[in-house]
Amino acid sequence: MDIYREQIALGKHLVEIAVKGALKVAPYVQRVFEEGIKAEEKKGYFDLVTAADRNTEVMLVEHLLRSYPDSSALGEEIGAQGMGTVGWVIDPIDGTNNFVAGIPFFCISIGVLYQDQGIAGVIYDPVRKDLFYASPEGAFLNGRPIQSFGHSTDHTALILTGFPYEGGISDQADFDYYQKIVRSFHAVRRLGSTALELAYVACGRADVTFQMNANPWDVVAGMVLIERAGGHYTAPANGNKPEFPWKSPRFIATCANITWSETVLKDLLTYREKA
Repeated sequence: MDIYREQIALGKHLVEIAVKGALKVAPYVQRVFEEGIKAEEKKGYFDLVTAADRNTEVMLVEHLLRSYPDSSALGEEIGAQGMGTVGWVIDPIDGTNNFVAGIPFFCISIGVLYQDQGIAGVIYDPVRKDLFYASPEGAFLNGRPIQSFGHSTDHTALILTGFPYEGGISDQADFDYYQKIVRSFHAVRRLGSTALELAYVACGRADVTFQMNANPWDVVAGMVLIERAGGHYTAPANGNKPEFPWKSPRFIATCANITWSETVLKDLLTYREKA
């Protein structure tokens, strides 16, 4: 079996494991969401965590490491566990602020790295029962192939972003630049879940998503979805090796067919480059 076929087989197997894990914890996440839950602050009132985040991560890591022992896990809440050739990168509940507020826009995100490269990803929205997954075989939504295809110019595109950030992280320069983003695109939406925003670009529900404060657990699964769906995921190195875009806090992901105005893409990728 050649290397490509081996990767297809491995990616398919890892996706199956990740899907089982997401579906396994989803009823618990949905039940807690419906009943309501108290949150704690991590870095401030703008950065919340719940017992459900921690419990979900524990259940996911147990399932993933047991199902594929030659692996490690990196989760948002508990950190790194295990050792192996495969790396699971987990956000148990991406969109915790929405989750706590009772807003039904959050997801379970499981990205998969093999030799530090994204090989598979699963994003599950337990409210809408939307199951996004990708591997070397392609990208899919509820079993149907998806393509990252949308509007052809930035002026006609819908962009999703969490920038600028709440809680004192942003200053006036960021809000001024946000006005420029609003003027550059047809529509701007702040949805509150980086992973789901990437999934929406992957399936063509949105054209662009841009973030400046992302973590690996926010993006690995969505990055693989975007790339397997034919879209583009671009991130500056920011001190990391360029072959590891998932390590960069800044990224822009777009549908396959967009043509940029002369300065818009460059501005997004270089705004506060030295910050």
